[in-house]
Formats: sequence, C-alpha cells, structure tokens
Amino acid sequence: MEVPKAKAASFFAACTLLAIFADALHIFAFAAGSIFLLICAFAAWFVGNRYALLLGTFIVSVQYSTTLLLNLHALRIDQVIDFSFQLACSSAVVFMLGVARVALELEWRLARIDPLTGALNRKAFFDIVESAKQSNDLVVLVFADLNGLKRVNDEFGHKHGDEAIKKFAERVRSSIRQDDIFARVGGDEFIIYLHVNDLTGAHTVIDRLHNRINLQPAGHTDITCSLGVLLLPTGSNSIDSELRKADLLMYEAKRNQVGYSMAILADPDQSKLVRIASGIDPAHLSTASVRSRSRNSVASAPVQLANGPLAA
Repeated sequence: MEVPKAKAASFFAACTLLAIFADALHIFAFAAGSIFLLICAFAAWFVGNRYALLLGTFIVSVQYSTTLLLNLHALRIDQVIDFSFQLACSSAVVFMLGVARVALELEWRLARIDPLTGALNRKAFFDIVESAKQSNDLVVLVFADLNGLKRVNDEFGHKHGDEAIKKFAERVRSSIRQDDIFARVGGDEFIIYLHVNDLTGAHTVIDRLHNRINLQPAGHTDITCSLGVLLLPTGSNSIDSELRKADLLMYEAKRNQVGYSMAILADPDQSKLVRIASGIDPAHLSTASVRSRSRNSVASAPVQLANGPLAA
C-alpha cells in the first residue's frame, strides 16, 4: 500500500518496453501474451485501472502494428475475433484486480485513519514509529489535549464539537510538514511526531504550532489545546515511555494554564526531563525541569518547576 504510484508507473513502463523488445527478438516464444498480461495486472494493482488500460492499449497497438508489418496484409476475420476475445478476457482480469486493490486500499485506510480528522489512528501511529529506522536527528514528540471540547459539545451540540475537532486538525496540518506524523489517539488527544535539525528548529516548530492553534483569533466553537513537548536527542527508543513523559508535560501545561511545556531527555538512560538551555548536549543543560510559554504573550517565557527534574 505504501509503494509510490509514480515509481511503480515508471517501473512498469520500463518492463513493458523491455517485454516488447524481447518479444520482437522472439525471446518469449509463445509466452509473450502471458508476460504482457502479468505486467498489466501488476500495473492495475500498484498504480490503477486507468494506467493499466493505457499500458494495455499501448501493448496492443504495438503488437497489431508489428503483425501488419510482418504479414503485409490485414488480419483475417477469425484472427480479429480471436484477438478481440483475448483482449476482452485480459481486460476483465486486469479490471477486477484494480477494483480489488481500490477496495483493499479503502479498508486499509479505514483501519489506519481517523475518519473525522484524517489523522492517523493510535495503531497506525505506533506501527509507523516503532518500525522507523533510528536516526541521529532531534525528534520532537508533542502530546496535545484539547481545551473546551466539553463546553462546545454541551452548549452547541456534538455536531459543532466534531467541527471544532476538524478545524483543530486543519490548523495543525497547516503548521507542520506533510511528512510529519499526526495522529489522533483519543477523543480529544492528539500526537505530533517530527524530526528537526537542531534546537532552534524545535523552537520554531513549536512556536508556530502554538501560535496557529492557541493565539490566532478563533470563533466561538474553535478550541485551543495544551501541549506537552518532549525533545528526544537520539530519536525514539521507547515510544510508550516517551509518551507518558510527554503526557506529564501536557498536564503540567494544562495545570498552569500555559500553551505548552517543553523539556528534553538528556541523561544517558533518558529517564529525567531537564529544561532546555542553549543546546541538546547534556553538558550544556541546566538542572531545572520545564520551559513553558504563556498563552497570553508569545514574548514572555516563564519557567515552571525550577526546583529539579520532573519525575519520570
């Protein structure tokens, strides 16, 4: 399901040209038709029915033209009927494969995608993160919990509540890159998982997200959120444990009524949260725990819980 269609289309186009060339040299003998049918069938599965039909039309045109050139006369009526019957049967097989692929892809998406917001669901999020290759990039893990959803549901109804959730998801998508991971893991809980080059990039991303969600003018049914931001200098090692820590940061932000609370896992066993200073090297970090940004002022940055590391 995750094979890029553009790459698959290029691959099958190359296979078609090679098969036509091999057929012209009589390498396939009597198996040429089966080879072409196999190519079109895989093209329907990996790219789609329209592309497979286009590929099949091209193959038929080349074969028909080649037959006319070699025989130097038109095909007999029985040859035309036989050729048309084979083409119809092959097209039916290819079409059914394409339809089966569409149905399977729809089912696959429904099993991985939240239907309301279009975000990944919990299972898809864990599958992607746990199967991702380890990298040395700085990872930003954001746990977001919506504020005021119950009020919207109680005052305006669940339909408006669903619209508020959809608008929130749209604002998040407008603040992150297409390749970043965005998932809905509960009724009002979301996760954002992305890679940045350095600490400055992490601050830029979170400030943009915070400004877009919490500070821009909103309608009476738009909702804000509290963000728990956890930075992982060596990537994700145990996503369950890291999510629990990001959840603690989120509750800290909610309890202090700030837009977000940010911390970094900096000790060797990644069990302590410490406040961010000028870099991600543990030697450059202070021993206080959480950096928070007030929702009322983007410029101010009061420090919360400065007495020591936040409990893991």
